[in-house]
Amino acid sequence: MDLTLGNKTKVKAKVHMAEIEIEERKGPMRIATFDDAVPLIRIDTLETLGSKVNPATAKSKRSEENSSFTSTPRA
Repeated sequence: MDLTLGNKTKVKAKVHMAEIEIEERKGPMRIATFDDAVPLIRIDTLETLGSKVNPATAKSKRSEENSSFTSTPRA
């Protein structure tokens, strides 16, 4: 697929789905792979896992009421 990056560069990318776990919460994550890709986590992934993200400070905090997914059961 054609993908436009934040700096307006266009790349050919493959998009995959995966499961991510952060702070004992699991949820879906889209992964785009392309040449010279840099690993990052998008805001929508963090918000899906129940974190509120402040884009001005790039800080996040856990928010119980906004989580779409439940906590991972502890063994």
